[in-house]
Amino acid sequence: MATNTINLSPAVHTSSSLRLLSSYSPQNAPNLSFNSHFKPSIHIPSVSYKPYNSSIKPRSLIITASAVNSLSESESIAVPSTAEEVTGKLPSESGVYAVYDGNDALQFIGISRNIAASVFAHLKSVPELCSSVKVGVVADPDRSALTEAWKSWMEEHIKATGKVPPGNESGNTTWVRQPPRKKKPDLRLTPGRNVQLTVPLEELINKLVKENKVVAFIKGSRSAPLCGFSQRVIGILESEGVNYESVDVLDEEYNYGLRETLKKYSNWPTFPQIFVNGELVGGCDILSSMHEKGNQRIINNCNRDISNCSWFFSCIESSTKKQMEEIESSPSSPSSSSGRFKLYDQLKLQEFKDKYVIRSVESPDHGFSIGRRDGNLELLNDENCTDPLRTSTIYGVAGTIRLLAGTYLLVITSQKEVGTFLGFPVFRVMSMRFLSCNEDLRFSTSQEKKDEAYFMSLLKIVEGTPGLYYSYATDITLNLQRRFKLAEGWTAKPIWKQVDPRFVWNKNLLEELIEFKLDGFILPLVQGNILKFKNSLCFLFNIFVLSLSFQTAQLKLKDSLATITLVSRRCTRRLGTRMWRRGANFEGDTANSIETEQVFEIEGFRSSFLQFRGSIPLLWEQIVDLSYKPQLKIINNEQTPRIVERHFQDLLQRYGDIVAVDLTDKQGDEGRLNAAYAAEMQKLPNVRYESFDFHNICGNSNFDNLKVLYDQISEEFENQGYFLIDTEGNILQEQKGVIRSNCIDCLDRTNVTQSYLAQKSLTLQLQRIGVLTSSECVSMFSEEYAKFRTLWAEQGDEISIEYAGTHALKGDLVRYGKQTVSGMIKDGMSALSRYYLNNFHDGIRQDALDLISGHYAVNKNRPSPFQLNGFESFSYLPVASALLIGGLTMTSFTVQQVGRNTQQYLSSVLWAGVTAGVVAVIKANGRQFCSRPRLCSLR
Repeated sequence: MATNTINLSPAVHTSSSLRLLSSYSPQNAPNLSFNSHFKPSIHIPSVSYKPYNSSIKPRSLIITASAVNSLSESESIAVPSTAEEVTGKLPSESGVYAVYDGNDALQFIGISRNIAASVFAHLKSVPELCSSVKVGVVADPDRSALTEAWKSWMEEHIKATGKVPPGNESGNTTWVRQPPRKKKPDLRLTPGRNVQLTVPLEELINKLVKENKVVAFIKGSRSAPLCGFSQRVIGILESEGVNYESVDVLDEEYNYGLRETLKKYSNWPTFPQIFVNGELVGGCDILSSMHEKGNQRIINNCNRDISNCSWFFSCIESSTKKQMEEIESSPSSPSSSSGRFKLYDQLKLQEFKDKYVIRSVESPDHGFSIGRRDGNLELLNDENCTDPLRTSTIYGVAGTIRLLAGTYLLVITSQKEVGTFLGFPVFRVMSMRFLSCNEDLRFSTSQEKKDEAYFMSLLKIVEGTPGLYYSYATDITLNLQRRFKLAEGWTAKPIWKQVDPRFVWNKNLLEELIEFKLDGFILPLVQGNILKFKNSLCFLFNIFVLSLSFQTAQLKLKDSLATITLVSRRCTRRLGTRMWRRGANFEGDTANSIETEQVFEIEGFRSSFLQFRGSIPLLWEQIVDLSYKPQLKIINNEQTPRIVERHFQDLLQRYGDIVAVDLTDKQGDEGRLNAAYAAEMQKLPNVRYESFDFHNICGNSNFDNLKVLYDQISEEFENQGYFLIDTEGNILQEQKGVIRSNCIDCLDRTNVTQSYLAQKSLTLQLQRIGVLTSSECVSMFSEEYAKFRTLWAEQGDEISIEYAGTHALKGDLVRYGKQTVSGMIKDGMSALSRYYLNNFHDGIRQDALDLISGHYAVNKNRPSPFQLNGFESFSYLPVASALLIGGLTMTSFTVQQVGRNTQQYLSSVLWAGVTAGVVAVIKANGRQFCSRPRLCSLR
């Protein structure tokens, strides 16, 4: 096996910081040779002598860094005789150790990923030589740091004695463990990122965990884990000889999409995830707890097959749900006398030279720190936390994201209370800031620095996102019917455990905080806009709202004051922009999927009406190419029936009966998509499908023609009903299903249709309560009905701003029931704005969404996504535009002079030809001249 030879002529003195050291060159300075293939458990370096060449002058100065004390300064610990005592006295972390015999003679210096396990192994093999031990734990245990620590101890001993320890001499096999068998490779679930799957990824996961006794889904490979929690899990499994399979969730080449799909499959938000016999056991904290509880049996039972590892299965079987909750309990959570969990609402940010410290103002002992060099997060330790460079107040931590050269922590620097939601205060984020922990960037390659700069520019887009809302005391992601039916004690759980993860905007950023069980700091965010009515609060939750508006009015029906609330919750599974996220993915998740809830409160009664919108659940795309209406392409795939079935099966499980209303045209490109959708829906007998050509039947002004649609689905609509509770909290009625509406974008026509159905449902609710008679309806109260329509129009605008970048078209149909001249002008301006944003801006915006939502995972071990293949056409768009404008200008000028002489005529022909050529080039390469996302594929 190949060895590396290191000349240790200059003496190196260990230190906890960088230090200049004088040289030392004994006449017979040894060379240290150590195996270049570093072993994760026990690695035994060896030493050989080589005559010192006096003709070679040593360097006068050496700069070294070490994270351990010197050998002479380290405390000597007597080696216990039993396994449990060894584990109790010695650390299980990575580092170096020195073993002494009964005469205090140093016998061996070694490196280990588990010091206690290594010393115990020596105790069993050569007990007569193991009397005491010195240990040095390495804080950042990468290969170079461990090797440097070992070298420093070895050099110190050689300097003092002139010889190497017997166990480290070349050829000595007494202390050297035989090389372990070659590690099993990590499993790959797909043949490649660009190969279409014939089986859904979720089914591949299910098959994998059912067919293997133990499967560990980790960040990185088993030979090179990329996070401390994954490293800890691998260490436990391998130290116990567990025969397990591993899967790298960050491998975007062969496990593309696994990270998000596995979260949905397991309903667990973080990694690593351990499955045993097809069931999720948990993550690092649960496995570590099991390891500690079964410690004596574990050390005495290092069998190579999991069937012999009785501790493993016995711990799992004895881990009841109550025990799991105890394991997952947070060490730093605020208390609440009411039994309801409450987040810390005011935090202190302390900035030090080497780290950031965040602690609760009300409970200063609770908090955490994050290193500015490497981004490692640690629970609060008040050592070295005095005299910060700067201290400021923040109002929440939105999470962390790791890029190529560091970690970035997103904090809320200012907020504003804007009202209440179901009696709990709701706050709006006024400003945010990413704290950079990337000092290692200076050691990166030039390409990595360029990539990091682009990633940071995407974070700037996220940092400036307005319209973020949250509550310290309640979850705002669950609809009223689900909230009302929660189990007793549910609200005592940490808020991140209460939420519906589909609707949490920053769920990917919260992973590391969840791993460290910082429940009091984990703040789920929802984005949106708040409209406030006098005696009525109306909430609109969606993404990328550009303004906050307030309106004051009185909503009164027959002298009864009422409160109406709209909550639109956007699903983050297929998050994206209008032209870059269309249709469905292979898991059945659709673009622009939104659950809209209308909550109505009057005279002590409270009701809720749910609707759903989402893109047509087929594989289709409409890629921008500079044309006003790009060509729509339906992707024929044998998996299409399964995709449609999977999508509606998810809705059926969540909401009950489904009526799918398709509002697309029956002619042109939309007609082809409409026909394909209808054909697939014929295969689903348990879902009612209704096609309604909105443009043909309603046109631009006949809003009341939606009565035709209502007549077609009225029976199912009334059977689905709504959720209603009385003044004493008794359930009078439950909603048994939803209407799923879509047009081509699920924006304009969908907004009009949903507002019409919401008005019909509200009339039924008021008739049931007794506020209206059976012959009365909401639309008869013109003033209040106008406010109702305005509310829905504003809601439609906000949803449209997120997906398309502009206000909704046909907004006047919702506000006034007809199209107005000013509305037509506004729609025209919005259409032009959509064209510009979709063609020249949304590609970068899509990258920002993919990065922050976790759909793209940054990985140093794969090629840069920004390396150019040929030329980046989009960057040449300004040049092409300048040539086009210049050509048109010169052509116009020369045409005006064409009558003067032949030369002017030829000049005008020449410029006209140049202009036509530029137009032809731009048209032929339309897609390349548009802003395109570069991180994720369309599916």
